[in-house]
Amino acid sequence: MSASRPAQAPVATIRRRFLRFSSLLTAIIVALLAALLALQVSAQRQVRELERTVLPSWRAALQLSADVRTVNVQAARLPLALSEGELYTVRSLVDAAKALLLDSFEASAPGLSPTDEQSLRRTLEEIGTAVDLATDLAVRRIGLAAQEGSAPGVGEQVLSLERRVLLRQERDLSRRIDDLHLTLASHIAIVAADNERQLDEQRTRITRLRELQTVLLVVAGVLMAAVMFAQFRLVDRHLLRRLENLRRSMAEGMVAPQLISRGPPRDELDAMLVELAALLERLADQAQELQKLATSDPLTTQANRRSLFERLAHEVERARRYRRPLSALMIDIDHFKPINDTWGHAAGDRVLRSVADVLAATVRQSDLLARYGGEEFVVLLPETDAVDASRLGELMRSRVAETVQQVGGGHTAQVTVSIGCATLRGDESADAFIERADEAVYRAKGRGRNCVECAP
Repeated sequence: MSASRPAQAPVATIRRRFLRFSSLLTAIIVALLAALLALQVSAQRQVRELERTVLPSWRAALQLSADVRTVNVQAARLPLALSEGELYTVRSLVDAAKALLLDSFEASAPGLSPTDEQSLRRTLEEIGTAVDLATDLAVRRIGLAAQEGSAPGVGEQVLSLERRVLLRQERDLSRRIDDLHLTLASHIAIVAADNERQLDEQRTRITRLRELQTVLLVVAGVLMAAVMFAQFRLVDRHLLRRLENLRRSMAEGMVAPQLISRGPPRDELDAMLVELAALLERLADQAQELQKLATSDPLTTQANRRSLFERLAHEVERARRYRRPLSALMIDIDHFKPINDTWGHAAGDRVLRSVADVLAATVRQSDLLARYGGEEFVVLLPETDAVDASRLGELMRSRVAETVQQVGGGHTAQVTVSIGCATLRGDESADAFIERADEAVYRAKGRGRNCVECAP
């Protein structure tokens, strides 16, 4: 039987399988964490880049655009000044706006290309020159107006002509200043648009990184669920089910052949099943041996008195239930004591075994031959009436009488038996049934032995 082979070293162990599984799970978790960490670092780098370069440039461009509008508004008031006080007030506002414009330009210069920086700087210088010239023209215009007021009628034509020239120059210079402001505004708008584009690109990158993080988190969740399900399958298939099979095998006292691997044990549980199967097989053999010792006679190997009465109770119950005949033969070896006294107990044992063999060769498969005690045997005959039982008893008597018994030392002896036959009555107990067969033996001995006597 395959279960009795010695357990070999398992090819793989459950611990090794779970170690491989745990390593795989750890590798997946580390890889996902590393990917998430890399994405987080990249997103933070993008945010820092946005805060360090793009946002300041974008804010500086917006501030530069606002300062250009302020300078334009203040410069447009220069030709409208009517007195030197008003002119100097407007000029101070223009200078303040220009200072703010220059500060904004210097703040935005690091984010500009060299070409844009040179163009804006040149335009700012031209605006400064135009503002200075507009101020000079306004001073001259105000001075001419003062002369006209202090000396009316004197050189009116000359003053009027000069003032018209100044007014035309102021208009031309005002248009020039407007053109310069438009040029500056267009440059600033381009810079602002470029900064806006960079800002949008950075936002898009950060959004994609966040989306990728979300996807990785979803993938991580799915992988974790799959890994946990695989772990459950691993535990269920390689541990729980097999432990249940092991428990069931221990409870049933046998290991199903399909549970034992044909090759070397795969792991510790396989080795345990092999050892358990071998142990259960040894226990079964021992139990069978114990059962044989408990139910058979060690000398003749036939059933003993205990086994006889267990079978007798069953057969009596069956005969009563189904109203079937049941007979018994009580067999006693004649003059057995002289054999022991003459040739010793070993010779008596040989005679007992020989007689038992002759009787066993005569009974049917459904009958039971048992050693009743000493030199007495009982044959239990189910489905047998008194006539057939008597006939079988006579056959046994004649065969024993014909057999030459070897008593040892080259000596032989002729042995005969006395047989009592009884058939079960309807309301008779098992003890009374055997007792009637025993009484029939005594009557046979009283008739001279070596005969069959049936109980009435």
